[in-house]
Amino acid sequence: MFENTDASHKLYVKLHTNPFDRESYIGMVPRNTLSMDAVVTEIMKKDPGISKYAVYHSAELIKEEIMAQLATGCAVNVLDLGTMYIGVEGKITGSNPSPTDIPDFLIKFTPAPKVQESIASTAADGIMYSDEEPVIKVITGMTDGKTDGTLIAQDFVELTGRKLKVGGTGCGIFFAPAAADGSAETDETKWIAADLTTLRQNLPKTLRFKLPASLEKDVPYYIAVRTLISSSSREKKNASTGFSRITVKIAG
Repeated sequence: MFENTDASHKLYVKLHTNPFDRESYIGMVPRNTLSMDAVVTEIMKKDPGISKYAVYHSAELIKEEIMAQLATGCAVNVLDLGTMYIGVEGKITGSNPSPTDIPDFLIKFTPAPKVQESIASTAADGIMYSDEEPVIKVITGMTDGKTDGTLIAQDFVELTGRKLKVGGTGCGIFFAPAAADGSAETDETKWIAADLTTLRQNLPKTLRFKLPASLEKDVPYYIAVRTLISSSSREKKNASTGFSRITVKIAG
């Protein structure tokens, strides 16, 4: 029970593509939850003279009392870390609801300002990317080497990024016209598929293929990569689609 757990770890932020803004990501911090034993072990390092059993016993008494007070409907200040309180889960229907119409309760927590301040100087040790979508970083025309989105008709193009390897039924490389609001066209019947038989490279970090002949000049397109291949090169259950951050055009 009292194993000496090492609480040291690195802080990473996991980035997910923002579906509403292709120029940004949504960041999440993967949880690295410490056990109570790990917390008590860290306390013992700072104050070796304190009894580990006494800390556990005191913590258990505090926990039981907090739960008892919450059950009465009270909000509880939890060691000045913040306030724990009960809320209502879901909506309450009816024009004149009774207490029996109230759905289940749930526990909520509001951190104290001091707790927020404690992470003010915290810095991430690194960034991880979501394993869900292919990420297109650079689009390069093979004839002229341009990376600004201006392409030569029926030229070979190289995409570099992550998780780009194409595979699976219904998957491929597509050109989605830009809609009026600047986003990629959601009607996939308007997408133009690249001929996968022209793929010269089909790797997780690199795709090289020939542009479809049906791409119109001076029309902005987003490049979409759809695949069932995971980062471990196994076939996933559901396909993932990643879009280029910039549009490309066939030079007029």
